[in-house]
Amino acid sequence: MAIRGINRFMVILFALLLCGCGKSPSVSNEYSTWFVYWGGEDATQEIYYYPSSSKFSVFAVSFNKKGEFTIPNQVTNYSFLGKKGYLTFVNDLPDQSEKSLELANWIVKNDSTRKKYAKEIVELTSSYGFGGVELDFENLGKDEMVWKKYGEFIKLVDKVCQEKGIDLKVVVEPGVPFHLLPSPNSISYVIMCYNLYGSFSGPGPKADVFFINKVLELSSSLKKRTLAFATGGYDWTENRNAKAITEKDAINLKRQYHVRATRHTGAIFFEYKDVSGACHQVWYADARTLLTWRDIGKSKGVHSFAFWRAGGNLDVTLEQIVKDVEK
Repeated sequence: MAIRGINRFMVILFALLLCGCGKSPSVSNEYSTWFVYWGGEDATQEIYYYPSSSKFSVFAVSFNKKGEFTIPNQVTNYSFLGKKGYLTFVNDLPDQSEKSLELANWIVKNDSTRKKYAKEIVELTSSYGFGGVELDFENLGKDEMVWKKYGEFIKLVDKVCQEKGIDLKVVVEPGVPFHLLPSPNSISYVIMCYNLYGSFSGPGPKADVFFINKVLELSSSLKKRTLAFATGGYDWTENRNAKAITEKDAINLKRQYHVRATRHTGAIFFEYKDVSGACHQVWYADARTLLTWRDIGKSKGVHSFAFWRAGGNLDVTLEQIVKDVEK
């Protein structure tokens, strides 16, 4: 009787496997992007390529020298996003090219300032009808005391967000001390998997396989991670003076100077000489690049991805990078 029972069980199990009932449920990917205030109509049109489940960040509210909000007029143009929108707050000051550590220190310096700004940030976000806050404080250095205070600020903003029924994202650079960041399930960290090369360096891709794997390893303590990849690229003149370009800009340059591109480390690069005889080297990302980078994250269990930024991307790229999601 026992043998017959086992045989019957094996037959049932085999049948379940054949019909696919034994398969693990597939995990759907989530996608998001940023709308910047200088992006224009071209950027806004890209929303139609994203699945209905996507969320969008509106970039960005900065500060004046008195510590008051500076709100671009274009923010109101994205009020139609409603609960799908996140309002981004950056530690930028006027007439400064770098993110301001001084400003960040002022905001997080004690319990009183943290409470003040947490309340005002959430209230401003809610006043536009957006469904989430996005903190994007960068250039905070390596001082652990700064990061501990910033961690307390993040927890406070999260608490106020939950009271108001809205969500919180926190954008972080790839080299931050991840172990000092609070990581409850209510906070999603958006990790900048780019700027490996840029305006601060000589030519190269915005990311590569080794860099992304390293970021994944360093950030493994975080419960909710979104990997952010950069579209477009840079055009270096004589190996310096890098100019940010979009994917469409790169395609136009290839056509204008009749050059062929080469793929390397996932990204694409080509060289040309301009009318003055200066040598240029261009690196940029296309659909295949972004999918390669994305799939590294998927292989490590990450299924949330963001693309900096909307505007200047080819239709075919937008179609391909989100084609694995039901519209």
